[in-house]
Amino acid sequence: GTGIEIGDSTGIVTTSVSASDNLDGAILSFESDDVLVENSTLLANDDGFFAFNSTNITVRETNTSLHTGSFATGVGVSNVTGLTVSNVTAVNNNGTGIRAFRTSDILLTGLIAVENREQGVGVFNSTNATVRSTNASYQTGTFARGVDFDTVTGITVANVTAIGNNGTGLDIRDSAQIAVANVTARQNTDGGIETFRVENATVSDSRLVANQNNGFYASNATNITVRATNLSTQQGAEATGIEYISV
Repeated sequence: GTGIEIGDSTGIVTTSVSASDNLDGAILSFESDDVLVENSTLLANDDGFFAFNSTNITVRETNTSLHTGSFATGVGVSNVTGLTVSNVTAVNNNGTGIRAFRTSDILLTGLIAVENREQGVGVFNSTNATVRSTNASYQTGTFARGVDFDTVTGITVANVTAIGNNGTGLDIRDSAQIAVANVTARQNTDGGIETFRVENATVSDSRLVANQNNGFYASNATNITVRATNLSTQQGAEATGIEYISV
């Protein structure tokens, strides 16, 4: 079963928990408000921490790694208003390190999200998402991206490292109102930063170097600015520093 299950509750604090080898996940929270998980170790469960239909979820100072379910995440949420994940380690999960779906007002900071089979960090069908001070490197699955946004309005990415992913360092699709600064994306098997069908995006003060595809790529995008950014030494035979298609 589940290590800890929280349902239809308010003001729950879970601290210094050790949860391993649970077949239905370490901690499950549903239809609850003001839930805090901190200073915990969640290892080798079917899934890590998962919350849905909830408000004000915080996970901090926690290691949630090595989860083995088919799409296991270190931290996963769906239909949440107000999510903070800080100083969390999510390593070698069978799915995504940190994943948010249909969620608003997201702050992901101080993360180590490496060597997962899917994305290091993934945000989908959401609004107002910030990822900062995060290492999202060495994801291992097919097309595994360091940081992945799809259908998100209001994106801020700052001080993020995405190295050696088996896909793109930072991938943004069908999204708008995007600010990216001080990103290091190098030696990814696809591009450094790739954008598809985005509007109003700025990339600045970044290092997009030595990737197998382009440093920065934009397709069917509107109002794109790239400034003060190193786009050198891409490795692919036809790789370029910047490539725009139907912008």
